[in-house]
Amino acid sequence: MSDLEVLFPKQQEVLVLGRRVRIKPVTLEHFEELSEMGAAAFAVLADPAPLKYFEFSKKTKLVRLILATCTTLNWWQRRRLPAAVAFELVLHVLRVNADFFDQALLAQANQLVGAIQSKR
Repeated sequence: MSDLEVLFPKQQEVLVLGRRVRIKPVTLEHFEELSEMGAAAFAVLADPAPLKYFEFSKKTKLVRLILATCTTLNWWQRRRLPAAVAFELVLHVLRVNADFFDQALLAQANQLVGAIQSKR
C-alpha cells in the first residue's frame, strides 16, 4: 500500500434498499461525532434491550449528520430511511472508517519497523 492510499482512502460501497451507496472516510471536522455515534451504537449491540434502542433514538440528528458526511445518500434518501436500515448503515460507516484507521496504523507500523531495521 502506498502512502497515498492512506492519505486518500478508497470509498467502499454497500447496498441500501437495492441502491449502491458509497461510504466515505470521516473528516476531522466530524470525527468527534463519529466517535459519539460509535459509542451509542456499540452500547446497543452490547445490550440490545428496548431501553438501549430508545436511548439510541435520541441520536437522530447525529445519525443524520454522520450519514450526510460519510455516505452518498442525499437529503431526501436519508430522511426516508427506515430506522433499522439507518442503524445498520451507521454500523457499516463505523466498520469502514475503522478499516481506514487500521490501514493507516499498519502503514505507520511498517514504516517504523523499516526505519528501525535500516539503523541496524
